[in-house]
Amino acid sequence: MKRIMLLCLPYAGASATIYYKLNPFLEERIKMIPIELSGRGTREDEPLLFSFEDAVDDVISEIEYNVDSDDEYMLLGYSFGSILSYEAILRLKKKPLHLFLAAFQPPMYKSSYTDTLRLNDKDFVYRLVETGGIDNSVIKDMKLFEPFIPIIRADYSAVEDYKFKKPRKKIKCNATIFYTKEDEYSEKIRDWNHIFDFPCEYKEFAGDHFFIRREYNKIAHIINSVAMRYL
Repeated sequence: MKRIMLLCLPYAGASATIYYKLNPFLEERIKMIPIELSGRGTREDEPLLFSFEDAVDDVISEIEYNVDSDDEYMLLGYSFGSILSYEAILRLKKKPLHLFLAAFQPPMYKSSYTDTLRLNDKDFVYRLVETGGIDNSVIKDMKLFEPFIPIIRADYSAVEDYKFKKPRKKIKCNATIFYTKEDEYSEKIRDWNHIFDFPCEYKEFAGDHFFIRREYNKIAHIINSVAMRYL
């Protein structure tokens, strides 16, 4: 029976475990592989990466480790994971069948976190809550959240370090974009069309930036439908 791998990259500060709740809703011929970023989860003993180039090199290494030459795969990136996914496929020899990008603006629009990164930890967290970068539930118990602050700082530093270079050619890969109108990135979301050779599909969700926490079933349904085109 033919199978397709689904490699998943998390949002800033998160572990790949955020995707575990997605797996039960996926079609049985889709093999989900959450990609853990350096410095968290099962890789917590490895260094955090503050350079975007180091982060994307790490992601490419993880993808190549999990994908053999005869494997077919799709790639799902959420927020920070979206920009990592985009840059990774530019450099990967073996391209994905399909790319799912969620909750992030196209790469030509610069996100600046310089002022936010200069804040002390408490103000840093409150700023992220205000801007929708993290869920406001974390401020109920700041002590429990403290171990995650260095991870988020590293990821935000990597985004700050990112320098977009317009590719010579548009990417020949089909893409589906997940977004919500309440997200700060939604105004420019359809400009992902300028990146890809084929028109992107857009799937709108309700609620804030973290709609993945509420919409595992819907996200999986879309992924299943897309996968059927290739199976």
